[in-house]
Amino acid sequence: MDRDHPFFAGRIVGEACFSFSSDDTYYKAQSLCPNGLPVQTGAGAANAETAKCVVSGQNKCYHGTHVAGIAAGKKAAGAPASGVAPEAGILPVQVFTRFDGSVCQVELNTNAPCFASFASLQKAALQYVDSVHSTHNVVAVNMSLGGSAKYTQHCDSDPSAGALKDEITWLREFGVTTVISAGNSGHQDGVASPACVSHAVAVGATDDNDAVASFSNRGALLDLFAPGVAIRSAITGNAYGVLSGTSMSAPHVAGALALLRQAYPNTSGEARVDKLQATGKAITYASGGTQVTTKRINLTAALPPKPTQSPTPSVTPTTTPTATPT
Repeated sequence: MDRDHPFFAGRIVGEACFSFSSDDTYYKAQSLCPNGLPVQTGAGAANAETAKCVVSGQNKCYHGTHVAGIAAGKKAAGAPASGVAPEAGILPVQVFTRFDGSVCQVELNTNAPCFASFASLQKAALQYVDSVHSTHNVVAVNMSLGGSAKYTQHCDSDPSAGALKDEITWLREFGVTTVISAGNSGHQDGVASPACVSHAVAVGATDDNDAVASFSNRGALLDLFAPGVAIRSAITGNAYGVLSGTSMSAPHVAGALALLRQAYPNTSGEARVDKLQATGKAITYASGGTQVTTKRINLTAALPPKPTQSPTPSVTPTTTPTATPT
């Protein structure tokens, strides 16, 4: 993410990068860690404003900045508004790699250079979060990423799709909820990986009218909906831009979980998710030949009501006494 963007001023609590490099002609992979190595931690490790992110004069690593702004951006000059949890700390972790080889066309159906992430690097990132979750009081992990394949059942036993199961389950034991975008393939009855992992919170996208976004994956495995159409947030270069996707929906939920942790400090991660589901607006839609209902988050209903202030009592003036002559 753009670490010096004013939307995040003073709230980045740490950074890490897990990337990949290889001279193999198939991959031609370059690490996106600023130090050029596979691993980097500390200030600057997750900085998106690096030369390897730039293609034809445009920074292609804007996505994480936009996502982080939705979850926890704080109103600054030029900002449209604050993010969901504007006082929350932010721990950016880079897990992507730049590829200049044929893998872009063969596996990702796009032209080189392209940017993608290995499950092994995502596992390393989640293990890193586990190592610092207590130090930084981590409430939620946001993963706005995923593949295009459809999963209609939980994928825990799949060695590829369910590769993050152990890390997600372990973090859950410590009250850290992993929130993952459901995917943008428009599947009516399934979600992408890793959102298909049972203990992950899979999030789909709705628009301003509470209609399910046409691109959003959905179905019985979906845990929640959140806004994901035409969302304005931060992008690289200290700027702001509009993006759509379930990538934009997931950080709405991650930010909401931070606010619920603040409001209900003694509740578990599962209880916070349950709260969002219990208080959300029901969205019913066709999925796999049946009707499915998934809740769209409603923070006003999930958070405790603000205390009402008693009217300030008016002061009754007293008559100034006159001096008694001697």
